[in-house]
Amino acid sequence: MPLTESQRLEYLQVLGIDSYFPRIQMPGAPVSELVMPAPVIQEELAADNAPVHEHAPALKEAPPPRQPDRPAPSQRNSAATPAPVAAEKPRAREEIRLQLLCIRAGTDLAILNALPYMGPGQLGPRHHALLTSLLGALGIDSENIEVESKPFTWPMVTGLHVDNSPRAAATALLAYLQQKQSDWSFGKLLVMGEKAMHPVFTAVDDEEESSARPSIGQGKWKLSQTRSLDELLQHPELKKEAWKCIRTLLP
Repeated sequence: MPLTESQRLEYLQVLGIDSYFPRIQMPGAPVSELVMPAPVIQEELAADNAPVHEHAPALKEAPPPRQPDRPAPSQRNSAATPAPVAAEKPRAREEIRLQLLCIRAGTDLAILNALPYMGPGQLGPRHHALLTSLLGALGIDSENIEVESKPFTWPMVTGLHVDNSPRAAATALLAYLQQKQSDWSFGKLLVMGEKAMHPVFTAVDDEEESSARPSIGQGKWKLSQTRSLDELLQHPELKKEAWKCIRTLLP
């Protein structure tokens, strides 16, 4: 069982064991046996009891000379070697996706209408009714309207080594129209969906590709471009603008 401090001192006193030894004899205190200090403590006591001279300044050990600061290894490397300049990333080209439906109207007109890429590949009832109304205003009867069963889609195939650039898309579409022109012998071409065709037949930053890219106006037909049937149905206010463009196809 541990003892309290008072019990411990009382036991030591009964046993005749001194529990306190002063370092120096204090004035007015009972005479007691002094503790024998260690050599280091004796030197400190001698230094404390040494006389102090007021006019003698204490000598201080001079500090070691300061060494010039050396940069860290990472700083030395960065100072000696200039930071590499980040290479400019090539600009990503816009992905071209097309679904175009070719329509024969009468004996001298072909229509290329842009469809939503993820939508159906044929005209809906409302689209067909709007087309019939526009062509009727041109004097073309609905019986003389022939719609292709399969639209032109781009890209035709996908893969790592397949050229799906705008130049390739323009070349493929122009070849498709030339084949239709050979089959139908039309002299006028109405492109409905100029917004969808814009990235295919419009110059880009690459001048070399732009100069080598074919134009939709290179065919043996009179060209006119306006909004798609889907755009005219969604924004009826555009019909007036479209009709002005379509009227240029009148004889």
